Amino acid sequence: MNLNSYQDIFNARGNSYDEAMKLLPQARATEFEKLFNSYTPSNQAVVVDIPSGGGYLKQYLPNTVNFKPLETSEVFASYSNIMLCTWDKLPIENSEADMVTCCAALHHVEENMRSLFFEETLRVLKTGGAFVCCDVERGSEQDEFLNVFVDKYNPIGHKGNFISESLIDDLLDNFNVVSNKLEKYTWKLGKEEETGLRYLQLMFGISEATLSQIKTEAERLLSFRFEEEYLINWQLRYVTCLKK
Repeated sequence: MNLNSYQDIFNARGNSYDEAMKLLPQARATEFEKLFNSYTPSNQAVVVDIPSGGGYLKQYLPNTVNFKPLETSEVFASYSNIMLCTWDKLPIENSEADMVTCCAALHHVEENMRSLFFEETLRVLKTGGAFVCCDVERGSEQDEFLNVFVDKYNPIGHKGNFISESLIDDLLDNFNVVSNKLEKYTWKLGKEEETGLRYLQLMFGISEATLSQIKTEAERLLSFRFEEEYLINWQLRYVTCLKK
């Protein structure tokens, strides 16, 4: 079974994903922090995060920021203070937002809906406001891990439409792209091997793979290793755009 939309995918496995995030809350800290490398919101800024999952980005923002987490998955939106919406209809006023973030999710958004989402992002951003998105790059080791290994052992599959030049072109048509960088870093998976492998199993919904199989592929593609704690190599392309 292959589900195509972000909404369907995370209605099916959102609880597993959230369990992983609670198991190792700081595993992806660097990934979230890098969203602010090229644009830092002011203390009173309105920051819209879509999709927000369990609102994980909030801990990386000052308490004075007006954080507005949005979700298209009913499972995630059932968590407190997360508004349910669609990609093409954000419950945000015109020119209300200083920043819109989208972390590692666009690969599950259909091409036609991406264009509508970019239009909505333009609508809700103030002039000079920032849209920051990051995702796996097509052809990378992370692409192979997700679209081959995870696809095989996740009961609903994984068919990510990862970042390519066409996405950057779409952004250039709508925004002033001020930063476009491939960022390399590690996920920190704790001091117990079983916990780190269980995190990956939950995060990616690979319930049909044993921990041994996950370890083998994580070693081959992501350099799973122990250096004071267990680590994997990860990389995403981060694109920061300003509303013209």
